Amino acid sequence: MPMSKDEKKDEKKRPAAEAEATSPPERGVRTVKTGEAPTGTKASHGVTKTMEESEARQRLKSDVEQEVARPGVIKMPSFEPAQKGPPPPPPSVKWTPTAPSPTVTVPSPVGPAPVAPSAPAPAPPVVKPSGDGKLQLPEWYVPDPKDPFPISPDDVQIDFYTIQEPYAYVLITYNNRDKETTYRVIEPSLTEEERKILKFVEHTMVDLLDADPIELEKQSQKDFLSAKFDEILYDYAIVLGDDEQKEAASKKRLLYYVFRDFIGEGRIDVVTRDDLIEDISCDGAHQPVFLYHRKYESIKSTLKFADDAELDSFVIRMAQRAGKHISIAEPILDATLRDGSRIQATLSREVSAHGSTFTIRKFRSEPFTPPDLVRFGTMSAEILAYWWIAIQHGASAIYAGGTASGKTTGLNAILLFIPPQMKIVSIEDTRELSLPHPNWIAGITRSGFGPRDKDGRQMGEIDMFQLLRNALRQRPEYIIVGEVRGKEAYNLFQAMATGHAAYGTMHADSVDAVIHRLESDPINIPRSLLEALDVVSIQIQTRVGGKRVRRTKQLSEIVGLDPHTREILTNEVFRWQPKDDSFRFSGVSYVLERIQVEKGMTPQQMKQEVENRVEIIKYMIKHQVRNYKDVARLVTSYYKDPATTMERVQKDQPWT
Repeated sequence: MPMSKDEKKDEKKRPAAEAEATSPPERGVRTVKTGEAPTGTKASHGVTKTMEESEARQRLKSDVEQEVARPGVIKMPSFEPAQKGPPPPPPSVKWTPTAPSPTVTVPSPVGPAPVAPSAPAPAPPVVKPSGDGKLQLPEWYVPDPKDPFPISPDDVQIDFYTIQEPYAYVLITYNNRDKETTYRVIEPSLTEEERKILKFVEHTMVDLLDADPIELEKQSQKDFLSAKFDEILYDYAIVLGDDEQKEAASKKRLLYYVFRDFIGEGRIDVVTRDDLIEDISCDGAHQPVFLYHRKYESIKSTLKFADDAELDSFVIRMAQRAGKHISIAEPILDATLRDGSRIQATLSREVSAHGSTFTIRKFRSEPFTPPDLVRFGTMSAEILAYWWIAIQHGASAIYAGGTASGKTTGLNAILLFIPPQMKIVSIEDTRELSLPHPNWIAGITRSGFGPRDKDGRQMGEIDMFQLLRNALRQRPEYIIVGEVRGKEAYNLFQAMATGHAAYGTMHADSVDAVIHRLESDPINIPRSLLEALDVVSIQIQTRVGGKRVRRTKQLSEIVGLDPHTREILTNEVFRWQPKDDSFRFSGVSYVLERIQVEKGMTPQQMKQEVENRVEIIKYMIKHQVRNYKDVARLVTSYYKDPATTMERVQKDQPWT
């Protein structure tokens, strides 16, 4: 019987539809959605899983309140929004600048100690000053005729604060003509005669020093150098002034520079002491040193190295202080400075066209803590409560994101939730983590020497793979890898699969990118091992209200592996909403569900645990519990005596 036209059309469409239905998925990663129950997933206790068809549908469903009539599935509690309407920009790091004013009032470097400036709320970055007033410098300040960036009549003060009173200050100016902001280092002015004396004294002191000041006790370093300084003045009959007052003032100024150059970091000592500076970058001699300021972002400074010889000497000195070697044969340096800051440097023109360079990423002596991350808006208290429960019960995670997106900072903060007395082993190329736990082994890689073999290794080199292999023999309960990027990742995932809680950072901008990078060269993790990973957090650096900020863009769980399509099943738990700078919870967490079943908890008990920890985090913010040791003590108190801790929190008693 001949077919009709409609039947012929259906017959033509059928092969294409069958081919589409049988073709394998393109990406290999999909999210869980409601109503579908994959088999072969990590949760083996019989609780039905859900699968999401697309991110668009997931966002649509998160807007609608749904009751999931399935026993055992954790629904996080709904929290009242912290505020209505557009949120204000997140607060910055607390500090005490003076109010913007066209007048600078700096005390004399040899006079009485200055009064600390007032502390108004920090303004947004790249502040354009208002007012017609011109800059007025203090009487003791004498402009340096060799200053590469002299103050012009168009410069207006927008900020001023103290670094080391009464000698070192920071003045930030805005040029109305060039529309440029400049970071100015204000130090004691020296006469030409004093410059000659300082140069002679420092050169002579190098020959006379019979002990390294760095090796001496900190409280005796200045006394030691001061005694040598007096000895040189006496031996060479150097007179600093016509009368005692002038001589005392000149001596104080010269000693400041001696201490700065021998104990401090030389020309860049002021910016290394400035807590508002994150990065210090020198692109070559004759170029200004650029800084990344927490308030004004990328900003040009008045620091500059006079010539290639001075910059080369500085780079070599920094390498020696870091216990490393840099030379024409090996002109690249990656090391950790004495204060924990990370330096990357090159020597001469071997690998950089403009001569020696260096970049210093400053290390905070007191790392940011969970309350700080909430204050900055990086994540919400609910996200931290989720991390708290997950880390306490050994869920493994990877913190991913771009450069300077806050990966290590965020990871270090959430690791404070590790229970006390647990054995922790961390492995890093350069030391960045800082934990208060007493049972912590901090492993650091070591560079080798001599030519490299066919595998690219040097004699005596200790890499992350060797450290991780050694760490697994130390029976750690938590393993932390500074950055996952090579063959050590295979051992890390083997450790996850055998029950160790493991954490690491990675450069990737999405969950898909994390999985694809783990499966690609040079890491090559088998897809079956990826099931051992529990959580992936994606960090970004973006702008909110014109200010550069860091946010947790996405927090997803690895649910398991689909046995039919071999796809990785993921569940997005939290997502950042740029529209109102808030974080949206999807409604379901399989990690919390698994923990609930393993611990024999009811959904109501798990909900109460989440609410308790949210309440504790908000309590820490309210009572300024910010020091990482204090945060760790409060977390430990909750582990050991939750009832008493919650009673203090609910009564709003100060934490001591």
